[in-house]
Amino acid sequence: MYNALSHTFQSQRLLRHLIVALTARGSYSEAGQALTVYLELFDKARETDAAQVARDVRKFRKRANSAAAGEAPQLDSHAPPADDPAADFDIDSDRAFVKTLTFGTRVFCKYLDDPETGLKLARRARAIFDERKDRVLTQDKAVESEVERALGVALGALNAKGVSSSSRL
Repeated sequence: MYNALSHTFQSQRLLRHLIVALTARGSYSEAGQALTVYLELFDKARETDAAQVARDVRKFRKRANSAAAGEAPQLDSHAPPADDPAADFDIDSDRAFVKTLTFGTRVFCKYLDDPETGLKLARRARAIFDERKDRVLTQDKAVESEVERALGVALGALNAKGVSSSSRL
């Protein structure tokens, strides 16, 4: 995973899988750091127009492939064919982000003994879920139950640590 990350630039998908792999391996602090980077990348991607970035990357790759094949560069702005590998741009959906946050909540509460950060992640997941940008997400009861469970895990971990959760609601 580290080798793959060194050959790509800001891959949310690879970071998401790295978080799970590091947790399974028992490298919890590294998983927490990877989650922090993942959050920053996701926030940055939300600030930009993801569709425009994907179009720009496709154009750049098309020109680079043409130049490598010795062809004259093509400057047209037509959409690439559906079988173009560049068509699958690496920006996570809100659903994948929310599920990663709920997973991260459990990592911070159970393994890193940091329920405050876990609660922040769970609240962020709830906020993204409640934005209602993605109608499919807001109708997904399984994801909603994961968000609620993450909030419960974080609040329970805070109470177990002796921190009053009444001020945190």
